[in-house]
Amino acid sequence: MSASDMKSSLPLEVAVYYNKFYAPALIIVCFLTFIYKGILLPYPPNALGLEVAFVFLYGFIEWVRLHLASRGNRMELISPTFLSLCLAAPTIVFHSYMISLQVYVLRLDMIIHAIALVFVGVQIFFEILAILAFWRASRW
Repeated sequence: MSASDMKSSLPLEVAVYYNKFYAPALIIVCFLTFIYKGILLPYPPNALGLEVAFVFLYGFIEWVRLHLASRGNRMELISPTFLSLCLAAPTIVFHSYMISLQVYVLRLDMIIHAIALVFVGVQIFFEILAILAFWRASRW
């Protein structure tokens, strides 16, 4: 197989690689901000626990999404790449919720989740390009 036969996307792999470091850092910062908010701010009953549970759910979904994106890209497979693309929707919903709808939104929350949304947007763009390249290659 020559280099011209390869359809995998280097920009997608780079974005996934860096997001594999950013996502755990984001989760740690989220938990630290929840400790800060839980100590200093009056939360409605069960609201803090629900928001912390959202972070755990996000962590699992993001881990699966990044794994599928990397695997699908490296193996030039449409299905895992497409599943990763589908899992981007709950990730976008999570970050949007954390930016605007959680009980207390800190400026730090807005910044870290906006950066995460940029990561997801870039990955969506490159995943679509990769899926199209894989599909075109499979047709011939």
